[in-house]
Amino acid sequence: MWLVLVMGFLACAVIALALVAGGIVLGVRRGRHSWAGLLGAVASAAFGVGLGLYAWGLGCLSLPVMDADSGGTDSAPPQPCREAGMDKAMHVRDYAVGLLPLRFECKLDGGGSYTVSSAVPGYANRGAAVFTLVGLTAAIGSAAVRGRKDPMVLKGA
Repeated sequence: MWLVLVMGFLACAVIALALVAGGIVLGVRRGRHSWAGLLGAVASAAFGVGLGLYAWGLGCLSLPVMDADSGGTDSAPPQPCREAGMDKAMHVRDYAVGLLPLRFECKLDGGGSYTVSSAVPGYANRGAAVFTLVGLTAAIGSAAVRGRKDPMVLKGA
């Protein structure tokens, strides 16, 4: 699982950088000429920032997974699950990783679970959601104004 999270981190980070760079280039080339181009640039950059925050969360999540998978004499209960205290951690039977939203859950013997709050920074999930919504709104706005007579088009530009 750790390798999957690290590979996901790397892939998301590369795509995020490409989206942000593409948004900047699109904004410079087309953003000053039309609302559709400007909104498209904002959408690309916002999606890139959202994906970048998600990538950061994946990277942060990979650390407690690596700790939990390390094995050895001090591996039960898993290290990340000890955050809630040893009295609760002694009842942990397994752990699970959630990808949407990003989270590390400790599964209890009785069937319940609890989330390790320090595994993923709180701003990563919230920021990824907000920037994705901004990107989606800008993309819809760009599609809506594309093809209309654009009052922002500069004469002679």
